[in-house]
Amino acid sequence: MESEGERQQKLIAIRDELVARAVSPPQAPVQPVTDLFQETTSRSLAGVIRSGGGVWGFALPGFGGLLGKSATDPERLGRELADRARAEGIGGILHSDELPGYGIDAATVA
Repeated sequence: MESEGERQQKLIAIRDELVARAVSPPQAPVQPVTDLFQETTSRSLAGVIRSGGGVWGFALPGFGGLLGKSATDPERLGRELADRARAEGIGGILHSDELPGYGIDAATVA
């Protein structure tokens, strides 16, 4: 288990990487994308849709590789975003770095 100090250091490293990549704050609005996933083979998304939930998406250009591919990744910006989303009442998030693990291919989200 990491300490809060280690967590903050990782977030600072991610910030520094975003600055080095010259990434601007996202400007694209959140869009409903439930229709794109009506026939998904992803059990997670299919369950959300079947229960009447929705799927929403937005682009984070320049963030590739920084969100984390697995729970063991040392820098997990995706986890930070997911924690924030849950605090706002959103059930969870999926990001492009982990989509293949949920049975979602790049063509689906292109």
